[in-house]
Amino acid sequence: MLAQVHGCTDPGNHVKENQDTFLAISYKTHTALAVFDGHGKTHGKLAAETAKTFFEQKLQQDRTYDDLIEDGENTMRCLFDDCHAAIGQVCTITIHLRSPHVKALRAYYERQRLQVVEREGGYLIVKQGMLQKSLLVQGGTTASIVVILNGGATMLCANVGDSSALLCVPSPFDASWSSLQASNVLHLLRRPDAPPVALPAELPESSHVLQLSGDHSPECMTEFERTAMARSVPTKNGAIPELLFVYDGLVESSNQRVSVRDKHAALEKTPVYTHRSGKLVKVGEGCYFKNVRQEWASLCCTPSRAKFHESLAFTRSLGDYYIHSYGLTHEPDVIQVDVKQLMAQEGWNQVIVVVGSDGVWDAWEYAQFSSVLWKAMDDHKGVLKQVADDVMRQNKAVSAQVFGTAVDNMTLVVCSLTVA
Repeated sequence: MLAQVHGCTDPGNHVKENQDTFLAISYKTHTALAVFDGHGKTHGKLAAETAKTFFEQKLQQDRTYDDLIEDGENTMRCLFDDCHAAIGQVCTITIHLRSPHVKALRAYYERQRLQVVEREGGYLIVKQGMLQKSLLVQGGTTASIVVILNGGATMLCANVGDSSALLCVPSPFDASWSSLQASNVLHLLRRPDAPPVALPAELPESSHVLQLSGDHSPECMTEFERTAMARSVPTKNGAIPELLFVYDGLVESSNQRVSVRDKHAALEKTPVYTHRSGKLVKVGEGCYFKNVRQEWASLCCTPSRAKFHESLAFTRSLGDYYIHSYGLTHEPDVIQVDVKQLMAQEGWNQVIVVVGSDGVWDAWEYAQFSSVLWKAMDDHKGVLKQVADDVMRQNKAVSAQVFGTAVDNMTLVVCSLTVA
């Protein structure tokens, strides 16, 4: 099977820093593509770049691919473990500050004559002086990685956060995970000690796309329950996460500025989940939609009583050590798709794998995106650089219409798989 891959990125708004990055690798008979969407005031871009560098090095080594072929799930989980630690080392955030790297980690801030202190829970603060508040060292990134082994015999997909992957196909088929599992084409890889797979919402039975990523939105009940198991508070209805799962919204105040603490306290009034007749249910109605698919904007927030205040729009990430101490995780969802078998089963000669940041996916219905992508393939006769650039140009135009100046960084990597 012939594999071609190309990626591109754009800040969306020229005044914004682009914290997205990506990789697109062809290595012998294997292909790897990934997107990393950084976030955080101090080290978001650094976290994303560190993750890219880490996986770029690993995915150009024979041993990595040998391990992925032998045990794809365990290898992916180990890679995410090591990348999570690598971000800590570079950002001077570390779960084990007393590691052999401690001098180098401290030196990062000591060069600026700042004191670095480890706090219980595995996060770092920077002390600026006796009369100044301590600063939380912040930074993290999403990661969505697809590795196509041996020319398409097997495809491994792993993700944390809201950078997602899609398989776009030329004709409609039953793309539900349950159906594909039954036909032994898709496999959810989960060892006993790993978090449960956060299944995405089932697509219509007749679909041109297959979702290749777990759902790490605060609206995913599986993630709510997993977080409660990690760190909870008791209530009359049982344990719930200490972390707040809330719908985002505007917070009214007589003051011109609202502190993050006050915003989190106000958002406690708009929970994603509530108990009705003793049963935990999703409220299902937020304040505004985060994308054109009309999915509600939701957040995981530290409680108002927390020492520091952070929020994320997803339940898994690399880095973000302070909010991880409240129950978020860097453990990816890992799935395997037998691409050659699926293509033979459906009679397809070509499929396209796309990995993108939320700056791409928020602007499209998935079926609409697939149509745009296939048209670009026809228009540019399959020249992948031109295809990716064309789709990015259209995404930028659509995003500007939908989001205005609030348009996000946008990144996509496109991989075409064609039967030779």
